Amino acid sequence: CIGYMYVSVYMISESLDKLRPRSKESMYHALIYATVLEMQAMMTFQHDDIVHAGNTMKSAQEVFLERPFPQLHAEVCYAECLLHRAALTFLQDENMVSFIKGGIKVRNSYLIYKELNAFVQSDTAFKGPNHKHLEGGVSFGIGAFNLTLSLFPARLLKLLEFAGFSGDKEFGISQLYTGATSHTLRSMLCALLLLCFYTFLSFILGTGEGEVEEAERLLKPFRLRYPRGAIFLFFAGRAEEIKGNIDEAVALFEDGCKAQQAWKQFHHMCYWELMWCFTFKKHWKMAYFYADLLSQESRWSKAMYVYMKAAYLSMLPDTESRPFGDNEVDLFRQVPTYKQKIAGKSPPTEKFAIRKARRYKASNPIRLPVPVLVRITRASIATKQPALTLLGLLPLGGLLALFTRYVRALYIQPEGSGVIVRDRQEFNLLTPKNKAVLLLSKEAAVFDDNTVLPDWMNYFQFKRSQKPPKTLTVKILL
Repeated sequence: CIGYMYVSVYMISESLDKLRPRSKESMYHALIYATVLEMQAMMTFQHDDIVHAGNTMKSAQEVFLERPFPQLHAEVCYAECLLHRAALTFLQDENMVSFIKGGIKVRNSYLIYKELNAFVQSDTAFKGPNHKHLEGGVSFGIGAFNLTLSLFPARLLKLLEFAGFSGDKEFGISQLYTGATSHTLRSMLCALLLLCFYTFLSFILGTGEGEVEEAERLLKPFRLRYPRGAIFLFFAGRAEEIKGNIDEAVALFEDGCKAQQAWKQFHHMCYWELMWCFTFKKHWKMAYFYADLLSQESRWSKAMYVYMKAAYLSMLPDTESRPFGDNEVDLFRQVPTYKQKIAGKSPPTEKFAIRKARRYKASNPIRLPVPVLVRITRASIATKQPALTLLGLLPLGGLLALFTRYVRALYIQPEGSGVIVRDRQEFNLLTPKNKAVLLLSKEAAVFDDNTVLPDWMNYFQFKRSQKPPKTLTVKILL
């Protein structure tokens, strides 16, 4: 477990130096060495790193097959390797052939884990001195599959079940929690996957609240054992951010950056969260600073980073100078040029950014200071503290005045722009009464650009009630 511990706590170069000498003779050293390289490749997003990690993972599989290791342990390592190779395959190429190859690897891995789990649960399983590490490996695989598959849409999950897969969220969480607390070789991997679920996946795909209490309970022993562990400082910061304790979160993210310097890509995770923390504090230039760092250093989603830079500049008063001489309109126009694909698909956040930036193609676009950020701010975090994010940006009277100026500008624009026409149509659908009570839900057309006026109405309701809309209460006169 030394490789996982060093990556999570100290720095990647030291973990690789400790693992490399035995990566050709020990199956666990080979697996963890290849896994560390995969983690590095997924962070850097560099083609050469992805290819090198894939080749190293393939060599690790050969070590499992050629050396006289205990068969069950070798099978667990082999199944884990297949999962890692599938992930790298999805990242390496965008074509359908690679997607199919990755899918085959995932299915083979799942079948191995399923057979091993049945064996481990049976009464015939021989429990030697290292049996707990075997159980830990099976718990990680079975837990990861069940939790991940349970997050898929119900329609897609039915198709996967027809292909032999199954996804049970509670069972997956219980397996991962057992693995995380059992002090085995994969305890840290189980813990990290659960922390990702509690602080990110449940927040994005669930109710928007996150499961911060479970995350903090899981983090506590690791924080005591590794007080300067970079990854644990990051998740602790994320937990504080979800609770609305933004100053505490900023301090933890900054400590996470200071804890190690060798793995620069880890800093990018902290920069992204720091960007949002300063967004909640309405420190637009500081938020812009971190968005600019990401746009220069990170390869993950430059379209989104440039969009955020433009969004923050649009929040500044017209009379205030722009950092580095940037102009928000020019930045918005650059967003579509940075579009990319991962596993053959454009990330949803990039689709959102590109559609929202589309209105700035016009020679004289209508600038939208507030709605640029309304739909992408994390509303459930904002409600934890009344002073956070856009809820306190403008008094209601000032907001209404700003909205009035926008509507006037909307009707003096030429009708050649499809965006302008749709905005006018939306506005005309609202009665005077409904113009102040329109709310949106998560089911609304988030990725369509004709959401400007509903964005304004959503923001009005925020200002009136200081509470996020929980249900769909759209009142439109058709």
